[in-house]
Amino acid sequence: MERLGVEDGEYIESAMVTRAVEKAQKKVENMHFEGRKNIVEYDDVANEQRKIVYRFRSDLLNPEYNVGEKIDTIRSEYIDRTLIQCGIFEGIPEEEIDIDHLVAILKEELNTDLDASAFSEKEFNAIRTQMLLLLSREYNDKMSVVDPKIRSDIEREIYLKTLDTAWREHLYQMDSMKTGIRLRAYNQKDPLVEYKKESYNLFSELVETIKYDTIKTLHIIRFRVDSAEEEAEAFARQMELEKKQEAFRMS
Repeated sequence: MERLGVEDGEYIESAMVTRAVEKAQKKVENMHFEGRKNIVEYDDVANEQRKIVYRFRSDLLNPEYNVGEKIDTIRSEYIDRTLIQCGIFEGIPEEEIDIDHLVAILKEELNTDLDASAFSEKEFNAIRTQMLLLLSREYNDKMSVVDPKIRSDIEREIYLKTLDTAWREHLYQMDSMKTGIRLRAYNQKDPLVEYKKESYNLFSELVETIKYDTIKTLHIIRFRVDSAEEEAEAFARQMELEKKQEAFRMS
């Protein structure tokens, strides 16, 4: 300051200095604005997903919602996915169809005992139709021992519990991804674009997880023959209690 001939506490007046300070201030303000803008855009992605999940959750809580019809639809989609998993598709040669592998997967995932001989016709549409028939019949026979209202309550509660569990895990994954996604900028990639792309993939996986974990759980549960209705009612009450406890924890 002495070199400039300015004493301590003396006001510095210079157009060059003033412009430099203003320019630096604008850079800082723009940086903070972009940071806030990105945070909002990141949150917008999560909020759109939240709206979709909560809208469907509200549907499930609506007594008028036909959850049984939804379960039937999911079962059909599960069959399609399982056939692809087993390499069984339309037009596949009969000698390449591995029914034993298909039966093994259904046993492992649904705890269902299907006989390979039930698939005598080795053709894609025939196999798919037979799978849908056998799985639907087995499930409906199991649920026929309980009151339709109890059946609907069980389906609804299992669907809700599966959704809530998967949604919490999804939010954790989204937060973890958002923390690390900004590093993509070092590879000349737009972090927000990458975040939107990966969040879409995660959300697609979430939807699949909710649907197929629900159908697996519903097919796996078993009721004792001697007290099926009482057991089903107790099961429904327990699921309702757990739902209320979960709602209390989230409030």
